[in-house]
Order: sequence, then structure tokens, then C-alpha cells
Amino acid sequence: PPEGTALGARMHGENGKANDELKGNAASKGIQIPAGLPKGKQAMVEKFSKVTGEEFDKAYVADMVKDHKKDLAEFQSAAKSLDDPQLKAFAEKGVGMIEHHLQRIEAIQAGMSKK
Repeated sequence: PPEGTALGARMHGENGKANDELKGNAASKGIQIPAGLPKGKQAMVEKFSKVTGEEFDKAYVADMVKDHKKDLAEFQSAAKSLDDPQLKAFAEKGVGMIEHHLQRIEAIQAGMSKK
């Protein structure tokens, strides 16, 4: 869907900035971030490479809703429990970004189910 394309581009840019910030925070604390995809994410890439068109759109949107709900819960938990002020601020900022992405992707999913 066209609105999904715009949202995808926006999420990609915002997530890229957040990843860069997290890498900087981790490096300043001597933590190394893995270079490759985790096993589950690689499986997701493989799953999506096998579908096209409307089937891809529906599967991708459903996965994004599920993934953002999981991420939101993790970021909310981190924002409450972290002691490190730099990481706590990162988690708090991430909560707002993820909530916004989730609302947008759920709206797209609702529009797709009406068709």
C-alpha cells in the first residue's frame, strides 16, 4: 500500500538513527554489538522472500504489528528499570517512536482488512 511505503521509509530512517545512537552508547560502555542478524530475524527475511504482492503486504504488516508490540513492551520495561541515565533516556525516547510506528502500522492493517 502507498501509505505503507511512506511509513516504511520513515521507520527505516528513524530506526537507522536509533541504531546508530545505540551503537554509540554501547561503544562508550565497552559493549560490542553483533554485526549479523539474529537467527529469528534471518528466518523472517527468508519468509518474506518467498511471498509477493498482496500476500507480502498482509504478512509484512502483521509481522510489523507483532514486532512493534513486543519492542514497545521491552522499551517500556527498560525505561522503568534501567539505572544508567544514558540508556534510560534512549529507552524513553524509543517508547515514543515505537508507539507512533505501532499506531501508524495498525491503521494500515485496519485499512487492509476492510478491502
